Amino acid sequence: MNSSHRITVLHSAHEPGRNVDYLVQLVGGASEGVSHVFFSWQTAFLGRYNVFHVHWPETLIRGRRAPQRIGRAIFFVGLVSLLKLRRIPIVRTLHNIEPHENGGRLERALLRYCDRSTSMFIRLNPITESPGSSAVTILHGHYKDCFSAVSRAESVPGRILYFGLVRTYKGIESLLRAFEETKDDRQSLRIVGRPDVQLKKTVWDAALRDQRISYRLQFVDDEVLVREIGEASLVVLPYLQMHNSGSLLLALSLGRHVLAPNTPVNASILIEVGARWMTLFDGDLKPEFIDQALTKAQAMLGIGLPVFNGRDWKTQGELHRKIYFQAMQVKVSHKPLTP
Repeated sequence: MNSSHRITVLHSAHEPGRNVDYLVQLVGGASEGVSHVFFSWQTAFLGRYNVFHVHWPETLIRGRRAPQRIGRAIFFVGLVSLLKLRRIPIVRTLHNIEPHENGGRLERALLRYCDRSTSMFIRLNPITESPGSSAVTILHGHYKDCFSAVSRAESVPGRILYFGLVRTYKGIESLLRAFEETKDDRQSLRIVGRPDVQLKKTVWDAALRDQRISYRLQFVDDEVLVREIGEASLVVLPYLQMHNSGSLLLALSLGRHVLAPNTPVNASILIEVGARWMTLFDGDLKPEFIDQALTKAQAMLGIGLPVFNGRDWKTQGELHRKIYFQAMQVKVSHKPLTP
């Protein structure tokens, strides 16, 4: 490839280290001629790159203390302004419709400023509404290939698993309530992931009340996570808000049936992979939903893996390369910041 066609992309996230991370897979599938670097404020202001690719922009603004948040807000506005001066396009992947946790009025204003300064938006499904007119769909990739050589654990009969961050918006409390109302002593519930302080106690208390509940409340590496998913008969993702979910695609990629809310995105994935791989529920999670999904899941164990359409990361890498070059040709109107 001609050197004039080589581009460097700076991502707004720090370098990840796990195969389950979206950016690890995206970079692993990168097309020839595209180099990826990861975020630091020094690189953002002083580094040489052609495209700034934004993921979860709120993470650039948030901090534990007010002075830190104010400092990051100033840096954020300064960076977006510098990108305008340097004519470096912003590409943003719309991982969520909006941040899961409210960051306040200032954060919302800064995110709108970033959106107005963005050349291209990437949706991970065709359903997501874009803040701008320049939007393309590049599906979230699957995880079948990156774990193809990893040995899988045998499923434990009746084992139900939740994995991922243990947060209120993930519906952990509703899962615990629904499971405690199930009557089958052959069932067990496993919670795996890093919790916040309040939910750690919630899980502990539930496990004291119901000995069928066990947990591993910490960050786990890829090997442990694959083993936990393999030991499950059913994965339950009871999110109160669910749009794009890497956890859903990971569980499916490892051949586990998933019980999840009936949302437009989840319904489209069910159509893609087939009803034998997913059960969707409406409204609050109820014990009978768990019972029915587990029965269905256990009947399907060992039938292979679902077939995904257009979700391999080499395809995603080539599509991203095209979007990066396209964004470099787009002129963006950077409007002033308003509350």
